[in-house]
Amino acid sequence: MKDPVRELVEDLSNHGQPSLAWVLRFGAGGGDPVARAWTLSRSPQDMLTLLRASAHPALEAAQRVFAAPVLFESSDLDVVRSDAIRRVVTSPPKFAEVLGTKV
Repeated sequence: MKDPVRELVEDLSNHGQPSLAWVLRFGAGGGDPVARAWTLSRSPQDMLTLLRASAHPALEAAQRVFAAPVLFESSDLDVVRSDAIRRVVTSPPKFAEVLGTKV
């Protein structure tokens, strides 16, 4: 399965909006689909791209934690970095903020 934020970034880049299938998959249950995708993402680069495209106020903090050295061994640095981004970006971009965004 493709990373949900990566899929969103690709859709925004190619079409200016997420696919209906993406919205239905991550918006099921009535929550914000971007928030749900954000919690599942393991793609820190795409998380940063989404923050940049939405002019999110926590972008600089997220860039700093992404660039920080990892001081312990990990088999998956993307997981470590995406978790670190989630810790500093407590409120991801809202669905309405990313609609029509070109990345």
